Amino acid sequence: MQAHVDLGDCYLHRGDSEEALAEYHRALSIQQTFAPAWDGLGRAAQDTGDDEKAEEEFKKSINLNPGFPDSSLNLGDLYLRRDRLDDAVELFLKAIAVRPDFAAAHNRLGVAYSRQKLYNEAIAALRKAAELERGNPWHPYTIGVIEMEFGSLSQAGRDLDVALALDKNYLEAYVAKARLFRRFGDFDAATRVLDEALTRPSEDEKLKRDIAEMRANYAVEGEALQSVSARSDNGTATPEDLRSLSRLRSDIGDYAGAASALKTARAASAADPSAPAAFSAGETYLLGYDLLRANLYE
Repeated sequence: MQAHVDLGDCYLHRGDSEEALAEYHRALSIQQTFAPAWDGLGRAAQDTGDDEKAEEEFKKSINLNPGFPDSSLNLGDLYLRRDRLDDAVELFLKAIAVRPDFAAAHNRLGVAYSRQKLYNEAIAALRKAAELERGNPWHPYTIGVIEMEFGSLSQAGRDLDVALALDKNYLEAYVAKARLFRRFGDFDAATRVLDEALTRPSEDEKLKRDIAEMRANYAVEGEALQSVSARSDNGTATPEDLRSLSRLRSDIGDYAGAASALKTARAASAADPSAPAAFSAGETYLLGYDLLRANLYE
């Protein structure tokens, strides 16, 4: 039975859902209560975009064998994608209770906690995953991504470096590191990281195309930021320039700089008789948003 499931998993990994389904059904023809086969059917349904069917199959696997933690993990991941965070956490904890050394479950639990804005719990769960699988770059990569989300940028850089030290061809880590440099406003470093990623071997052609597009966008964005920043520094920026600078800085996570540029734009507009007398409601909202994200209260 397990041999059929393993073969089905190989077909599924190659993108051949039809053959994968056939192997999972062969396993079930031998033993109808074999939970890993039902789990395989759930994963195959998920791969074809049928989440409702996947949920049904995962639940069937869990009911047949609560001691098989993979289905709890897979159903939890499905709920995580659907933003059913409490349900996802419950399933990840259930998987860990069955198998305390289940690194993948600790990883996904950390991601679920991060989505609930529970930073300390998220990092603790992910550090546990990294401890359990020290050679797996997925864990430090995930830690780095979450640290970026919560603003721990220097630590994020260190963890992304750990991921790349473990696997120099881990393209997702290059992408995350480029985003980190973008957060610092260092577009030259960001594009260099993406250039390095494009030299690495990968069978994921879509990811490679996305990285090339990202690199082109960062180059344009960096030039725009440099140009408008220079006009701001030498005092020749128009209110519209300053509004553009504000949005660029907000996009890279420099909310204090964004708020400062927008306030300067407001003052310049007020001093210009030809400019509108007041901010639009949208600009007032953006200023409030940037101040809030920068923890600046006025």
